[in-house]
Amino acid sequence: MRISRQCTLLVISALCVLSMAPGRGCNAVDFFSSTPAPDVGGTDGVNWNVTYDNEINVTIDIGGDAINLEPLTANGGQVGFLYEGETITFDLDCSLPAVVCPNELLPDRVRLEQRDFEDHPHQVHLPFNETVCQGDTRLPVEADGECGGETEISCDEEICDGLVVEQESTALATINDPEAEVGDTPDYHITIPLDAGITGFEGTYGICLGLSTTHAEGDITYTGSYDTATNNMTATEINGEIVVNLIGGCMTAWDAGGDIGAALAGARITIWSNFQATRGLL
Repeated sequence: MRISRQCTLLVISALCVLSMAPGRGCNAVDFFSSTPAPDVGGTDGVNWNVTYDNEINVTIDIGGDAINLEPLTANGGQVGFLYEGETITFDLDCSLPAVVCPNELLPDRVRLEQRDFEDHPHQVHLPFNETVCQGDTRLPVEADGECGGETEISCDEEICDGLVVEQESTALATINDPEAEVGDTPDYHITIPLDAGITGFEGTYGICLGLSTTHAEGDITYTGSYDTATNNMTATEINGEIVVNLIGGCMTAWDAGGDIGAALAGARITIWSNFQATRGLL
């Protein structure tokens, strides 16, 4: 599972507060709540089988106007739009080793755990393995055959100059805490923070870089009903989106100049793919 990776979408592990889903939110009140929530983990070796739509949706907010662009295929592609009479394009190539697209952020099988289900059922843990460099990192040397050519390794991406090990880590997720009474079936959704870092797109006027976050969010389908005495709600499906959100605008303006350059410097780009997760057994 790729939770941390250097790429054209450069990412590092992020906490919940950095990856709040628009209009839904993950907050301390939910995370530490003791009110009932659907069981998404269970004690019988539960995992979730994840499938994706074959499209990547793109929205760009430029100059205060949100523009929904034509969807890309699951492998990416080129999108373009008109702004102030100029055609502006950017490319997203999911086949490149350095690029992570939304449908690559979760594997086909995901394990969720609620380690304190009795007292804090809104807390969800997503265990995963990540590779860590025990040593220094450096740029590879093309002359030594460490990058370029047939290696398919970018000479601009650092490599580990030491031992690479795999270790277990955990992402922290949360289930919302709606107001409800006994017998109700309130709407529950889950927000899973994945990564934060720098996102880059190659476009008409060069490279646009900005702060980004990535997260998964989805509505929970469950059986049972709200009961403060016995929490008997069991999740069966999660339907939602994997989102990569360029939240900081461009840190360096594209080489457009004038009003267009200023607008591109503040552009906000969001890409996402829909997913469905169904409950299963390991």
